[in-house]
Amino acid sequence: MKPISLFASLIIFFSTANLKAASLLNGLALELEFNKERYIAAVHSETLSANAQELLNNTLSRRLEIRIIAERMSARRLRNQWMEAIAINNPSHILSEQTDNMVIFANLLKGHLLAGDQLNVNFDPSTGDTTILLNDTQLGLIADRAFFNTLLRAWIGNIPPSTEFRDALLASGEIPGTLLQTYQRLKPSAERIAAIAKLNKPQPIIEETIKLEDTSSDEPQSVLVDNPVAEVPEPNNDIDMAPPTLAAIDVEPIAVQTPAVQTPSTISNAPFEPTSTHQPAEAELEPTPEPQINQKPTIDLEDTAEDVLLTAELLFAQQNYHSTLLRHTFKHIRYPRIAQMRNQKGSVRLSVTITTDGQLRSVQTLQESRYSRLNEAALDAVERAEPYPPVPLRLGNNDHTFTVPITFRLSD
Repeated sequence: MKPISLFASLIIFFSTANLKAASLLNGLALELEFNKERYIAAVHSETLSANAQELLNNTLSRRLEIRIIAERMSARRLRNQWMEAIAINNPSHILSEQTDNMVIFANLLKGHLLAGDQLNVNFDPSTGDTTILLNDTQLGLIADRAFFNTLLRAWIGNIPPSTEFRDALLASGEIPGTLLQTYQRLKPSAERIAAIAKLNKPQPIIEETIKLEDTSSDEPQSVLVDNPVAEVPEPNNDIDMAPPTLAAIDVEPIAVQTPAVQTPSTISNAPFEPTSTHQPAEAELEPTPEPQINQKPTIDLEDTAEDVLLTAELLFAQQNYHSTLLRHTFKHIRYPRIAQMRNQKGSVRLSVTITTDGQLRSVQTLQESRYSRLNEAALDAVERAEPYPPVPLRLGNNDHTFTVPITFRLSD
């Protein structure tokens, strides 16, 4: 019994050590939509770093975490936003290799998340496994060493939710006190924990009695039928899925600093731009006029539709189309001349809805910069980009909504 006890003790010890290894809080980022707090994202690692490349080191124990602030938030909408960010922050060959894993991950996120919910994505460097938990209940496990970084790049890659969002996660442990306090207070109730555990309780194998047609006996035979699992078709990997770039920004030449352009193909030590922004910095604020921006009618972004099982084919089609839409939009971006002269820079994130034939249905500003000229320039780019490429038939015959992250940056 002693060898068995020792073995069990070693398992507990190493599991505990691995959990503690990723317990260092590297950074917290607040996600906003329409100036409303949605959730706090966190990156934990066994070593603190302000360098994205260092945090992508697969020998480190790391954890991604989302703590919900909003009273109610669509898990489907969250997963779609994450899938969009994955598509534009990972090279095409990684997207092809990780398609099946992304489908598994996306289908774990169902229903609605409530205030206090904690979604954790843990990476174990000893096994290469990524474990997904909601309120300490395991939703699933993906045994692929490359998958965790596929998710992480969506947050700290070249086109993150916003430059501020990314920088906040790369804070190397320097966390604002008020945000840290809010993060620490966000916890699910005991009832919510129990409800999630019950919903995700593993289903037993179902024993069914069926009659086999071609048998020598007329007696029914018992067979074990596993719980049905949706078949995942092979993705069409012939399409080039290279992430979009802001290299197509058409800038009016002036005798001052010229806008710097970065492509999102690799991660460097330099600040990564093309994105959106969260809260305005406490710097000089240019007065923003009352909604004089030419916006089309808005829509309710909260996803109330039933959860649809995502397949590899559907995911690949969504990612390819989103990449096409971004490239199309980026061609129409104009960096306002007066904004360049005044050294104004910032990020804007828009939600755009188009009809099946590519006509602009609505545009909403999810997050804006502190400069009205940049906000208007982003909206103008979307207006000029109409008509958009039509929605592919495989994505259905409904209006299509996608996110456009735009960053205006001047070279140093």
